[in-house]
Amino acid sequence: MTVISSPVSESEIPVDALRMRLAEQIRQEGPLRFDQYMEQALYAPEYGYYERVHPIFGTSGDFVTAPGLGDLLARCVARFCDFSREELGNGAIAEYGPGNGMLARDVLDALKERPDDYWLLERSSGLRKQQAETLDGRGTSLRWSDRLPKAFEGIVLANEFLDALPARCFEVTDEGIRERMVAVRGGDEFCWELGTPASPDLDRLIAELEEAPAAGYCSEWRHDDLRAWLDELDESLRRGVVLIIDYGYPRREYYHSQRVTGTLRCHADHQVHSDPFRQPGHEDISVDVDFTAVAELAAERGFDILMFTSQAGFLLEYGLLEAADSSADEATWLAQRGQIETLTHPDRMGERFRVLALARDFPVELPHRVCPDHRNRL
Repeated sequence: MTVISSPVSESEIPVDALRMRLAEQIRQEGPLRFDQYMEQALYAPEYGYYERVHPIFGTSGDFVTAPGLGDLLARCVARFCDFSREELGNGAIAEYGPGNGMLARDVLDALKERPDDYWLLERSSGLRKQQAETLDGRGTSLRWSDRLPKAFEGIVLANEFLDALPARCFEVTDEGIRERMVAVRGGDEFCWELGTPASPDLDRLIAELEEAPAAGYCSEWRHDDLRAWLDELDESLRRGVVLIIDYGYPRREYYHSQRVTGTLRCHADHQVHSDPFRQPGHEDISVDVDFTAVAELAAERGFDILMFTSQAGFLLEYGLLEAADSSADEATWLAQRGQIETLTHPDRMGERFRVLALARDFPVELPHRVCPDHRNRL
């Protein structure tokens, strides 16, 4: 079990420490790719957003994730795990990016049979501490690591994990596609600067779109970090299912010609904006998931694509309405109805969040009795 180290207190860190550090690096080495900037803004030791001691999730933090609404999402994920583990003959569970541990806690409480090992795959020492506090009393099955164990068999969960993987940014110009780099002007102020032509992978991606974006179009793509994550799954998952829940689109929707400013967004104090340079290290940065890219790269590594659907469809397939307790007191029932609406309404999380299931050596197809099968949209 990995030792959970003590993160640095928020009061010990100067407000602009990371900004000054990154600005100096750019002055000495030249502009940064955005994935390099995003990596440091989120995970730089002591200074990164996820490395500092501060409220992140919930009403006292910067944003609310689905597990923070209540336990209905977790109950449905637990039913998915029960079904999959029965087909696999049990197996462990591993969760990438477990946040504050609420999903792990509620899944463990809802499973028919707890696994011998529940792995929390977390690189942030501050979040590991929160997870340990949230999961206190859940037994000796908890294991922490920064990567999936070798020869893993079981269920891998990735809820709102891929959107935080660093991404690169590009802009379409009259001269072609150029990478958007992070530069410095006027002291420590960051700005965009167009760099060299972007990678051949991106050129191919754009060339295959039904409608080519016009000059001025800006967006993002994931390259090294997404491949590295799928390589880790490929190397370590011997047998099992990977369940990905996140906000994003299939490629033709992601790179629609009308989505001219991309999907980059920042969260701080429950406010959303699109300026990643405003307060690095003090706000979350995320980029939507291109689910087509995930599916293509997974298929290249021999994974089967078992499901691609909306979050609403997935939750209804795995018993969302049955999970709500209609016999509960009025306050509890109203709170559960609020959860159901937020999780399933098309204008909230129901359609913005998609569910992709990958598998290796899994013996059956996943049921699609209720949820629409959108694999043809990938």
